[in-house]
Amino acid sequence: MSAVLKACLAFRKHRTLLECPLKYSQEKDVLNDVSADKTVSQANVSSPETVVNTSDTIPVDLSGVTSKREIDLQDFVIPDAPLIPQKIYIPEEALTCSDLDIMWYMPTGETLKCSNLTSYLGWIFETLTYFHSFFPWWGSIMLLTVIARTLTFPIMVYSQRKTTALANIMPKMKEYQECLQESTKSGNHLDMVKYSNKLVKLYEDNNLTPKKIAMQNLVLPLTQLTVFYSIFRTLRKMAQYPMESMKEGGLLWFNNLTIMDPTFALHILTSLTIYGVAKMGIEFGNQTMVNSGMSKVLQYGLPPLVFLGSWWVGAPNAVFVYWLTSNVISMGQVVLITRPSVRKYLKLPPIAPLAAKKPAPLTWSSIKESAKERYDSFTVNNVADPRRQQRKLFDEAGIGPIKKTYKYNPTKTRSVSKQ
Repeated sequence: MSAVLKACLAFRKHRTLLECPLKYSQEKDVLNDVSADKTVSQANVSSPETVVNTSDTIPVDLSGVTSKREIDLQDFVIPDAPLIPQKIYIPEEALTCSDLDIMWYMPTGETLKCSNLTSYLGWIFETLTYFHSFFPWWGSIMLLTVIARTLTFPIMVYSQRKTTALANIMPKMKEYQECLQESTKSGNHLDMVKYSNKLVKLYEDNNLTPKKIAMQNLVLPLTQLTVFYSIFRTLRKMAQYPMESMKEGGLLWFNNLTIMDPTFALHILTSLTIYGVAKMGIEFGNQTMVNSGMSKVLQYGLPPLVFLGSWWVGAPNAVFVYWLTSNVISMGQVVLITRPSVRKYLKLPPIAPLAAKKPAPLTWSSIKESAKERYDSFTVNNVADPRRQQRKLFDEAGIGPIKKTYKYNPTKTRSVSKQ
């Protein structure tokens, strides 16, 4: 019993040394005694049942015990790296907008309890999958494009109505603006008020204001940009997943809608249609930009920019099917609303013929001149609203300090000197 207890006490001392190196300084004396004699001695070890005499020494072999620094690293085995988890493929019938990572534009902000119909992009996804039950993917995308362009057509008519009204008064408005600029530079306040009132009356007769002009020029582009990006993101995520049925959902040379067209034919066709949209939109839709340097920038700058941008992001064929269809419909709508019978039915004002003018050459100076004209026009429009200026002066007079227009304070009595 005594020998076993002594061996256990010795092993406990050495295990404590290996597991807790910080206690080495506290047990240094005891460890030196044990290592020198290779013995372990205890004074008296007693228990309620047995009294052990520890006067005898028992040799203990410590050759197999090594310090922490002497452990051979070859004894340790590094486990293999875990395998990369495989992507779980979900059938197309069970896909949700969260699986495609199109949980964007959430009205409620909840992504855990939402269904496809609580996301704006989910509506597009559900509509496409519903159309796909009757048509191939290329037909479903084209049908969705036709519906989207039809729903935004009233906004296009509204923008065309305001743009045409502005284009019809543009010659007279430019005349007043030039006179107002000259009177402002010369400091002729009488002419400033005169031409400002003429501009205000011209705007009121045509139900236009500078703020309305700025807003109406942004309504149609912002609407089309929102619709385009929503459908673009949905189609791109569906192609990146990818949905197996879209790999054979195209036609002609772009049968696989999940990859980019290797021939770049769709890129070229889309760029050409964008050039047509820019040219026709400037000539028929926004006549205020005709013969300006900015129109040339849009016509010749957008197509190569679209080509390079779509190649850079790696847009799949499904996106180009939508983009190309949308551009063709846009050009058709522009041609349609230029017909007099259609304009009469839609209650659009007739387009006034523009004076024949040779287009300015596209140079850097012409672009700067066009930008300067637009800035000057914006500045003059702000100055041309005298009622806003009068209201501003009236408010400043009500809350600002009283201007001194007298030599003495009339509220205080003056002492009259006696002669």
